Amino acid sequence: MEKIKISVLVVSPPGISQQMLGQTFCCRDDVDFKGIADGGLSALKMIRRSLPQMLVINSDLPESEAAELIREIRDQDTRPLIILLVETSGHLPRAAQAHPDLIVRSYELPARLDALFREARTRWHGLNHTGVLLDDRSGAEEE
Repeated sequence: MEKIKISVLVVSPPGISQQMLGQTFCCRDDVDFKGIADGGLSALKMIRRSLPQMLVINSDLPESEAAELIREIRDQDTRPLIILLVETSGHLPRAAQAHPDLIVRSYELPARLDALFREARTRWHGLNHTGVLLDDRSGAEEE
């Protein structure tokens, strides 16, 4: 049985973290990897063009830029599951202020991908005919 692919876009400034995130997603047979945006503005353009089901925002992106990107995306009719990566538990309270759908510690991402993909598929298929999530959760949660 063929897995249904999940479309993923990563937002991360250039560097080793960006390369590692790209490798995490690009080689999976259950991912339609839409690419990597270097910042918030390029991410918005790529989101509008490719309509990913999951958006992964790296902790290396400046906090204010990540928060602004999330605000812009949350206003869209059809939007991806927004995952904000953090480095430590100490970053969780500030990350929650940006209101992503989920906050994940960077080092936990590889082990949690299957669960995150299930969540993204559930939310994407929970869209009604207008493109608005039927069960849209405001605020962040930590799994």
